[in-house]
Amino acid sequence: FCMSNKLPPEERSSGFGIEKGRPRKSAPTPQRPPRPPVTNPDDNVPLGPVVKVYTVSSRPNYKLPWQDLDPEEFSGSGAVIHANGKPRVLTNAHVIDGHTFVRVRKQGCPKFYIARVLAVASDCDCALLSVAESDEDEFFRDMEPFVLSDRNAPDLQEEVMVLGYPTGGDSICCTEGIVSRVELLQYDSPHHYWSGEFRGLHLLCVQIDAAVNNGNSGGPVLGDHGEIVGIVFAGLDSGEAESVGYVIPSEVLRHFVDDLRRNDGHYVGFPWVPFSYQTCDNPSVREWSGLSADVTGVRVTDVDALSDAFGRLQYGDVVSEINGIHVANDGTVLFRGRERVGFEYLISRLFVGDKYVLGVNRAGKKFIVELQARTKNYLAPPPVAASRVSSSQGDIVKGWPSFFTFAGLVFVALEDYLQSFTHEEDRYIPSKMIVKFCQGKKSFPDEQVVVLMKILADEVNVGYELQTDSQVISVNDVAVRNLRHLAVLVETCSDRFLRFQMDNGSTVVIDMLKGRNASQQILERYRVRAPMSDDILEVVRSASVPLNTQPVEDVLAVPSNTI
Repeated sequence: FCMSNKLPPEERSSGFGIEKGRPRKSAPTPQRPPRPPVTNPDDNVPLGPVVKVYTVSSRPNYKLPWQDLDPEEFSGSGAVIHANGKPRVLTNAHVIDGHTFVRVRKQGCPKFYIARVLAVASDCDCALLSVAESDEDEFFRDMEPFVLSDRNAPDLQEEVMVLGYPTGGDSICCTEGIVSRVELLQYDSPHHYWSGEFRGLHLLCVQIDAAVNNGNSGGPVLGDHGEIVGIVFAGLDSGEAESVGYVIPSEVLRHFVDDLRRNDGHYVGFPWVPFSYQTCDNPSVREWSGLSADVTGVRVTDVDALSDAFGRLQYGDVVSEINGIHVANDGTVLFRGRERVGFEYLISRLFVGDKYVLGVNRAGKKFIVELQARTKNYLAPPPVAASRVSSSQGDIVKGWPSFFTFAGLVFVALEDYLQSFTHEEDRYIPSKMIVKFCQGKKSFPDEQVVVLMKILADEVNVGYELQTDSQVISVNDVAVRNLRHLAVLVETCSDRFLRFQMDNGSTVVIDMLKGRNASQQILERYRVRAPMSDDILEVVRSASVPLNTQPVEDVLAVPSNTI
């Protein structure tokens, strides 16, 4: 999976997950006669609600978190639907990733409209747009929004039509294909190849054999009756497979829209299974677990300490049912009467706050556990689409890295540290950091892994070059809770020496007075615009006057408007 490549202005396109490759023709389907070609909106398939999305993006520079990367221009596709009773443009989150300026244009219309980003959901790669309120009547006039299918996904071998604005031209493009696979796949495409096997939200996903290229992202996939059965979000490189595209099915799209409706326009997210497990396919595992022949399920290996399952589920429990639906030994459940998908599907259909019931077998005894659906407590959250979301409280900024510097030492959270590595640099990431990212779990709600990412060389920090890429365990013997906590501990320190205990056993010691005196000069020498990000500065300001008189716990309770 990768981001889109730069193209000439007339052909710039976006396709997060859509690899480079020449356009591919859809595989033939001789069993069914092809649909007549659609050439204009007056034909049997509506093209008016299909829009092109133009994005100017300035993404964060994670290597130098006080800077943004050079602006890029790319485009994708979108579909007009009804959301909370109003026409809105549905597209992919990655299509507007890092946006600083977004425009949309209707099919056959020469005018561009400035767009507002209303909601972004990185876990399911969806975003909702509108235009300026003064332009809404004009933009949506005479446009009949698409209807989201009430099915969970199209059937296998069902013929579908893909609409969008892929690379190769500026006008709308229609391709056909069939549904070749329906299963659970990871949506929040991992920044690194190694993360997908250990973490990430798995949702229902549809594979089709229609041609999918850069720029198709966000475009609607239509069923036989012109309803949206999904939107395109990814594809495979033509060198790996021919005509393989991935579609977010209508059930996931409805969940996204309904989530916004339930929460007054604020996106909460999909719930997560609150325990780790192993399958019970092996007969020896089943016998050792004391399972009779009529009991199937998955064996609990760990429980999220911050979930309501903690203390109620135990290591070795076998979860055999979810809301009365049997879980097989391979961890799958029956789907649409003749297919099977991972049991996580049953949890993902719920909304945060919904109740559900587990049927559990422990040492031969059966009982039920009622839980509340919640989002996952990541120790290091997966990357989110960098965005500025318009709301009644003003723009909400998401996805930009937080950082803190002192005496040339640059500290960031683990998730932002890992984002600073490109795919080609994966081999340089310390294995201990990969393990924390993939398998780490929070022990308290605001826990973060704080990393000394780099050192801006100066006399005050000489000799510590080998301490980068390490976790900060404590500051002056106080355990570090998160990046905000570290900043408060440093800025309120009145000791002569500031001591950072690292996870490799080393101690980085800075003379406090010399460090303060050198900090501004170091920032100016390396052209660093500020000693810390705005969200960290807000917390530090609340603690700095007077120093050492306000409890750290009170400081950390101060809310931040920057997400």
